[in-house]
Amino acid sequence: MINSNKEFLNSKAVMELLTIKGNATLWRYLKESKIPQPTINISRNTRLWDKNELFAYLTAKSQENTQGGGL
Repeated sequence: MINSNKEFLNSKAVMELLTIKGNATLWRYLKESKIPQPTINISRNTRLWDKNELFAYLTAKSQENTQGGGL
C-alpha cells in the first residue's frame, strides 16, 4: 500500500527535473546508477520515484562527486 504522505514523480517529471530530453537517457542514467531505481513499478511503462528519496540520492551523489577530488 502506498503511503499517502509521500509524493511520487513519474518518468516525465524526473526527466524534466534532470533536464533529460529522451527516455533512452533516463534509462542509461538508471543503468549507470546516476539516479536510483524507481520506488514503484506499476507496469513496464509506468514507474514512480519517491520524490524525497530521489532528492536525497541526487544530493548524496553530488556530494560524492565534489568530495572525490581530481586526478
